[in-house]
Amino acid sequence: MTYRVVMSTIDNRDQAEQFARVLPESRLVACVNIMGPMMSLYHWQDAIARDEEYLLLMKTVATEEQALIERIQELHPYEVPEVIVLPVLDGAPSYLSWIDASVRQQER
Repeated sequence: MTYRVVMSTIDNRDQAEQFARVLPESRLVACVNIMGPMMSLYHWQDAIARDEEYLLLMKTVATEEQALIERIQELHPYEVPEVIVLPVLDGAPSYLSWIDASVRQQER
């Protein structure tokens, strides 16, 4: 099995918590970590924007990657939401097995 960490940011704690509930319930991720608030500075509409945001770290399996990306885009209020996928090169076997057990395509 191949694993992924998917990152996204959002500017509202309540919405971050909504993601952290909805995505594991739908079995697309094993868990969502919410980090923040943090400060983000970025290019937007020919200017440098500055916003307080929360970082979401989501653990999943590669076979659910595309479905997760689509679901994030459906739920996300941003015009251009951050969705970055990082490969997991290795990990504790017991943790990776837990991800397998938590993310099951047939459960949705």
